[in-house]
Amino acid sequence: MVTGLAVTAEQTAIVIHAVAAPIIFSLVSLRYFIRHGYATPLKTATTFVSFVIITDFLLVALVIMRSLKMFASPLGTWIPFTLGFIVTYLTGRAVEARRAGTEIKTTVVDSNPTEMRPLVGAGLS
Repeated sequence: MVTGLAVTAEQTAIVIHAVAAPIIFSLVSLRYFIRHGYATPLKTATTFVSFVIITDFLLVALVIMRSLKMFASPLGTWIPFTLGFIVTYLTGRAVEARRAGTEIKTTVVDSNPTEMRPLVGAGLS
């Protein structure tokens, strides 16, 4: 984002950063999960985002910008951090599911489609 601030307006650089950050997180995490995948998606997402937050704080904010102003902008920092976490986690889940030969389960449904049973407490009998 520092490079973006040198060549464009601050708001434009922030928007580009907010769009590019999740894309970069997804590419890095996809490579990690396909090649290595030692940690769970949750641990990996936490580690990746923690690394970026610490680097932004120690290098970008304190050394390059000499100000913590960047952390006051939700679009400039907190939204990209959050999207990076979500994208990394979902990428890990998708790679795990692909390795297992299954799809990611998003609902509580019996895996046998020929035997349909209502969920307990669903009001159906």
